[in-house]
Amino acid sequence: MDCRLFLGFIALTAVAAQQNPLVIVNGTLGGSVDFNLHDITLPQNYQLSWTTEGGTIVIGRISNNNNPSISPAYVNRTQLFQNGTLKLEQLTRNDEREYTATENSPDSFTAQVQNYRLNLYVPVTNVALEVNNTELLWPGRDSVSLDCSADGSNVSYSWRLNGAPLPEDQRYNQNINVLIISPVSPKDNGSFTCIASNPISNVTSNAVSFNLAAIVSDVRLQANSSELWAGASVLLQCSAQGTNVNFSWSLDGTEVTTKPPYLISNSPSNSDLTISPISRNDTGPFMCTATNLANSLNSTELYLKINSIVSDVTLRANTSGVLWAGVDSVLLQCSAQGTNVTFSWSLDGTKVISNPPYFISDSPSNSSLTISPISKKDTGPFICTATNMANSVNSNETSFDINWYPDGEIKCLSSSNNEYFTFVCAWENGHPPANVTMTFNGTTETKSNIVLKNVSLHADIQGSDLNCSGNQLGRTSTCTMTLEPPYSSGHNNDTVTEAKEGEYYVLRVTLGSKSTSRSTRTTVPLPATFVWYRYDPGKTEIKSGGKFIVNSTEHVSTLNITDVTPADAGKYECTATNLVGSQSFLFNLTVTTKANPPPNGKGLSGGAIAGIVIGVLAGLTLIGIIVYFILRKKKTHGDSSRLNNSDTGTDTVVYAEVKKANGGTAETTLTTNPSDTKDEVNYAAINFQNKAPTTSPTPTPVETVYSDVKHSIKT
Repeated sequence: MDCRLFLGFIALTAVAAQQNPLVIVNGTLGGSVDFNLHDITLPQNYQLSWTTEGGTIVIGRISNNNNPSISPAYVNRTQLFQNGTLKLEQLTRNDEREYTATENSPDSFTAQVQNYRLNLYVPVTNVALEVNNTELLWPGRDSVSLDCSADGSNVSYSWRLNGAPLPEDQRYNQNINVLIISPVSPKDNGSFTCIASNPISNVTSNAVSFNLAAIVSDVRLQANSSELWAGASVLLQCSAQGTNVNFSWSLDGTEVTTKPPYLISNSPSNSDLTISPISRNDTGPFMCTATNLANSLNSTELYLKINSIVSDVTLRANTSGVLWAGVDSVLLQCSAQGTNVTFSWSLDGTKVISNPPYFISDSPSNSSLTISPISKKDTGPFICTATNMANSVNSNETSFDINWYPDGEIKCLSSSNNEYFTFVCAWENGHPPANVTMTFNGTTETKSNIVLKNVSLHADIQGSDLNCSGNQLGRTSTCTMTLEPPYSSGHNNDTVTEAKEGEYYVLRVTLGSKSTSRSTRTTVPLPATFVWYRYDPGKTEIKSGGKFIVNSTEHVSTLNITDVTPADAGKYECTATNLVGSQSFLFNLTVTTKANPPPNGKGLSGGAIAGIVIGVLAGLTLIGIIVYFILRKKKTHGDSSRLNNSDTGTDTVVYAEVKKANGGTAETTLTTNPSDTKDEVNYAAINFQNKAPTTSPTPTPVETVYSDVKHSIKT
């Protein structure tokens, strides 16, 4: 025997020894089934055959099974696959038998690979569940049976309650397809289903439930009042959960029936016991019992307390004089006789709660209401109500005489329309009303609360003053409005304002009055409207949106710039307009850019440090040259000054503008201030040309650098 054939024989023997156990295969009658050999590997010249008790079904080579030899009984319903799997189709009851796979070598050696047993079933269908009793079932007393039916072969049955397997309970008895529950319990409240199954299918039935009565539970007893008074009435209410519940009552162990002063009223889920009038014998304990065919349950015991009624309710105030709203405080005190008295307060029929300016403090026999400060709506009447469970009694009424100041300070107001200017002095809403006086262009007028004057649009009002004064019982207020164009004392149009890159920056215009001679009055500027512009390079109005936010009132306007960048640098303008004119306020915004961090987060390199040192030395040299020119020129002018002003020995302030273009000269301007004896500050503006031919008769444009040079010169 060839060595390779011998090794194949050994391999086949080993395979046969491992795979001989019988394998059960379940199939569907009329369907198909696969006998799978799990991809066995055989030499190319070996054959695989499938046999059954009736003989051979098919013979073929694993490596060439496109044309296997198939038994006539299995033609057109048998397939042999490359991996050795046998497929049978159109299964009948005659196919329920054992099948064997065998390998055959060229020298007639035969090895059994695997044995199979085919079982055929009819799938489960038409599963239905019914309950045999649709009447009301009482827990602990009644029984019920559930009947599950199904079509199919070899069907078995299992049960579910609310989707979960039935718990172990001796009340559940299963007889094939019937489930008997005896007796039923509250645990059975839910949906039952059955599962009909066989080896090839399983189907869940419809869900059914039965009419299960609820046992008595959650019996509760309560009274509509826990504290009562002799002669009053009380309602006791008993409620319970359950089906067809009946109620009964007892007082201190003795049954209570409908008989004066007791009245019992029942409904399917509760019972009421009314006691009217109540007496001191009705303190308790009261008990309610709820009962149905399943069980009986008692409520907790209820005791009643009988107390005295409210009486002698008195209200007093700590003052009876005139009060000032917003200034004075007042204390109201209410007292009453009775058991467990509670107090409430009302103002002109509206309930008062403890919330500033009202502060309520209670004790068992009295209540205090502090009003701090009192307001103009607190005139009254105030009433205190004392209450307990027996009755409620109101106190006497208390009211107050209250004065109040007008709103805020007196106001100077102005407006205009197509016909005239309107000027107003207003100090309103005081009690008694304030006397208001307006003085304007030599005329004076006094009225209560408000004075109004209309002036022609053609009148010359610029520079005039609107003076308002008010008096209420000795309290005074004044204001002045100067009719002048918009003015801002804190704004200089030549000021350069600086922002840092990335920050939130605000440009602001605050209007005031030029007048300084009216220190005895509050001077307010005319109301104005504001419009912001940006030159970029043309003049464009700025609207709120994006990184620009404009906020304006009558006298203040701000332009808020978020996340400033170098592109935001430049000229900005705010135009304010009032009744008599307009004024523009300019801003020159510069932006300081962020310094770049050192590479890799490290310090400066040697080359960078050397560059900085050289730059510093060059700067110092430049400053020395500038100082030389300044001092030289200063000395010349100083000598001349001392010749012309021999009696003046003070130092001078010198402003030098040095233009360095193609070797140009320095020009200086001398200013002498005899009253200034401090050290001088010298400012130099230096202009350097970047590059220009020396022969050019006309200087080319130069780059301008502004630098402040400050000295202290001592004599």
